[in-house]
Amino acid sequence: MKLWKIAVLSLSIVVAPPASAHAAGPGGKLLDASGVKGGVVVHLGCGEGKRTASLYGGDRFLVHGLDTDAAKIARARAHIDSKGLYGKASAEEYDGKNLPYGDNIVNLMIVDDAADVTAAEIERALVPNGVVLIKADSKLLEGSSLKNAGDADGWARYVKPWPDEIDQWTHFLYDASNNAVCHDKRVRRPRHLQWYAGPKRSRHHDALASLSAMTSSNGRVFYIFDEGATSLMHRPPRWKLIARDGFNGKLLWKRDIPDWMTHLYNFRAGPKQLPRRLVSVGESVFVTLGLCAAATKLDAATGKTLHTYEGSDKTEELVYHDGMLLALIGDPSMLIDKSDGCHGYWELAEFEKPTVDKTIVAYDATSGKKRWAVTGKHLRHTVPLSLVALGQNVFYLDSKLLHCLDAKTGKERWASSFETEGLFIRSYAPTIVAYRDVVLCLKWNRLVAYAIETGRKLWENKGAMGFGSPGDLFAIGNTAWTVPMTRSIWRGSRKNRDGVITTGINIPKSQFLNDAKTAVGLDIQAGKITDLLPFAHTQHHHRCYRNKATQDYLLIGHSGIQVVDPKTKTNETHRWVRGLCQYGIMPANGYIYVPPDTCRCYGSGKINGFFALSEKNSWEDIEPTPVTEKGPALAQIAAKRDAKLAGEGQWPTYRANGERGGAAQCDVPTKPTVKWRAEIGATITAPVIADGKVFVADRDAYTVHCLHARDGKPAWKYLANGPIDSPPTIYKELCIFGCGDGSVYCLDAESGKLAWRFKTSRIERRVGHENRLESPLRIHGSTLVQDDTVYFAAGYSSNLDGGIRVYGVDAFTGEKRFQGGLASGPWGTDGQWGFLSDILVSSGKSISMRNAGFTPELKKARGRPLLIATTGLLESSWFHRMGWRGRGSGGQLVVSDDDRSISVASPYTGLKRRRKGKFKEFNQVGHFHQKFTRYKEEWFPVGATITAKGIGKGGGWSRDVRLQPRAMVLAGDKLCMAGWMDAVVIELKTGRPKDRSNPDPHDSVLRIYSADNGEQISQSKLESEPVFDGMAAAYGKLFLSLKNGQIICLGE
Repeated sequence: MKLWKIAVLSLSIVVAPPASAHAAGPGGKLLDASGVKGGVVVHLGCGEGKRTASLYGGDRFLVHGLDTDAAKIARARAHIDSKGLYGKASAEEYDGKNLPYGDNIVNLMIVDDAADVTAAEIERALVPNGVVLIKADSKLLEGSSLKNAGDADGWARYVKPWPDEIDQWTHFLYDASNNAVCHDKRVRRPRHLQWYAGPKRSRHHDALASLSAMTSSNGRVFYIFDEGATSLMHRPPRWKLIARDGFNGKLLWKRDIPDWMTHLYNFRAGPKQLPRRLVSVGESVFVTLGLCAAATKLDAATGKTLHTYEGSDKTEELVYHDGMLLALIGDPSMLIDKSDGCHGYWELAEFEKPTVDKTIVAYDATSGKKRWAVTGKHLRHTVPLSLVALGQNVFYLDSKLLHCLDAKTGKERWASSFETEGLFIRSYAPTIVAYRDVVLCLKWNRLVAYAIETGRKLWENKGAMGFGSPGDLFAIGNTAWTVPMTRSIWRGSRKNRDGVITTGINIPKSQFLNDAKTAVGLDIQAGKITDLLPFAHTQHHHRCYRNKATQDYLLIGHSGIQVVDPKTKTNETHRWVRGLCQYGIMPANGYIYVPPDTCRCYGSGKINGFFALSEKNSWEDIEPTPVTEKGPALAQIAAKRDAKLAGEGQWPTYRANGERGGAAQCDVPTKPTVKWRAEIGATITAPVIADGKVFVADRDAYTVHCLHARDGKPAWKYLANGPIDSPPTIYKELCIFGCGDGSVYCLDAESGKLAWRFKTSRIERRVGHENRLESPLRIHGSTLVQDDTVYFAAGYSSNLDGGIRVYGVDAFTGEKRFQGGLASGPWGTDGQWGFLSDILVSSGKSISMRNAGFTPELKKARGRPLLIATTGLLESSWFHRMGWRGRGSGGQLVVSDDDRSISVASPYTGLKRRRKGKFKEFNQVGHFHQKFTRYKEEWFPVGATITAKGIGKGGGWSRDVRLQPRAMVLAGDKLCMAGWMDAVVIELKTGRPKDRSNPDPHDSVLRIYSADNGEQISQSKLESEPVFDGMAAAYGKLFLSLKNGQIICLGE
């Protein structure tokens, strides 16, 4: 599909207002008039916020009001908060000129008062196809590049056109032609963050990839993802079809997929058909909402079912082409039935006769009527991923032939010899690409080109294959590019004592096009090698997925993302970012989309989560200039410089102190009972306790709450400009916290009034973060305060947006005292792979952030941190391949005092255990890898292991528990632990699941153990699962944040 056609289609759909999509009222009418059905809504000139609040149209929306009048903003916040919407909608003062958003962030802008904002600034902030509603008599947007799309109820509607230089990605391999080459001029090297979404990790490295498919169309991203518990593979899967805005990451909708491929499917074994179960085109999504479900058409904006295609049950693959939906129908349950045997991820094929009858059906995508169907016994051998279409032709492979059908009638035009053999049930399959007047077929030992018009073989060369994936084949200009993984494959080979290969691949290297880390280019018409592009040196095998490309670059996943330029013969390696096993990455909309992975390589610097990354933005050359704003309480906190620090028995900061040890300064009861409970919000952090008060943040409501410690009654609350991901620090009667808006706030802890606000940049540029807007220089809520200096880090990664800035500011004035930082890649030379931001840890003499160290003056320093969390201190995923280390202990949580260090960890689930197997000799059509024996019940240990180690004196102990701990505090001779009771393993084998009834989560409990010997002292039931690391101890009591939004106090 040509780019300009996509742009016109997008425009015609987006501006057409829906019938009645939102609630009645002034805001709902404006949303209906705009035609925008979800995303970020900005109200420019929001005044006192009444219209702003009414613009919130449900969970698909995020509303942000702007005004230059501070008094009006205060009233707007109060109004929005009174409606229970703060965070979902918010209001903020701005300078009247610069919109505090990154490029391409806003879906809808309502302009009541533009102040001095220019048309160019509005256009910069809008997403492509984004809409502006402005008073009909306004002249502001006249003459701009925004397109006038008519008036409605006194409002003029303008639309930002879709740029010619960006493209979409509608199928697994770009479009129906299978040529995984995006026509996008903006996709280049990853330099800047556009948006981030969770989770941080996929479920498990050694099992089925958590993301099965991903596409993008009309500025939205769609993907099939397992939201089940990370690492705990005995817990059931939760498969979803998820839709996000492609430019700001805002969650738009989810649909349940109740039955999918077993999540215990073997490491690197595919199945490779899963990415072909999802297609998106224009305002439609085509998907199978179940492993054996029929093909369904959904509304892309809302996720509502529009049509189910009759007779399409058991669809294995979907392709959309020129108004036609092609479905390969067979029996996907075969993949489940054979999963017990899918252990060798290098096995190319099973050499047995297929028994599943298959049909290729062409439906009218709009009406659902069947146009034609192709049947026959030869279709039993249909090769996965081979159904492609181009122009008036549809192609597919069976075991002997390449077939060409007439796209209108389904009648066969020709069939040419291309032997594949075997039943492809794992990660490997031949690759077919239709391009211009040629169709290319690639398998491990052959690359053949055929004339589309006649089927005549044009040329033949040697073959290639991927690393645990089909071979790469990109048609760009007059060149066919492939990336043979010969060295990666053979690097994994091992021989036993008898000299027999037992792992790796046993195919002669001479069968491959090349034997090096080199991309090979061949002339499409003649088949001769014209280009060889070596990669940069890498230390790892190629990642286990297909590579992708644009017309200008090859995006190779040999070690992270390598951006290879065929024109200049240059490449740039980014080890700090990589795609997900079996799927990889997706280039579209000017960004590289990177789903969450399960890799631990380059862990010190690799970013984790779902990211959209760009090469350029409009402010990259503007160095952030910090500024300190004064608040009304600045004068009254000056007298507190000589105040005492929090006394004995308090918990004034995250994990009790700057060492982040998680050890209390008081004892707690052996059988604590609930003394009070307080309803706070949906996304609360851990609490801190000092000066007779409890402080806690509600992350997504942008709010810090202060409660009286004696009874839980509210003292005050403060509304900030962005999310607050961890609790404040209480220091000399000050309440200090970092915020996602890129600022640090200092409040008078007694009154909750603002004393000062340190902004890391005078000009703000918010991007998408977990369905909210945050600065690329976001700051964790919990700061480090020592010697009257507030220390904190701003940023995500040393490889993004200029790197990480680290500041030290005066606790009583907010003025900058020290500044340091970490910059990698294009921004600097810190670290081989880079660094990631985190809450700072102090030994008293030095400051650390994960594996980076600083002096108190923020000069770079080396040393061993007291506590290092390779996952980050706030990551709650319970990832099994990384964790915390501190004072000799390691696990997913660690607590320590001067006498002991105690850790808790869930045992690694053994999904790659091996046994002796028979190795079948190589033949001319495939090979076999040794078998794995997996999924015995003892390989799925439930619960966790607690391990205690003495420091300086005393011994240690270890104890296995059926608890999945999520919060832990060391209080004298007691270990307090909260979590949920784990499930008994019932039938955890590959094949059809026999029991889906296990609830998740199970009962949550608080347990008290002896810290001396690990004996359980008491247990009490909790109403809800605890917030991760959400427990504190002070004044002889326990304070616990729960996921139901409550804080509870437990005492004698």
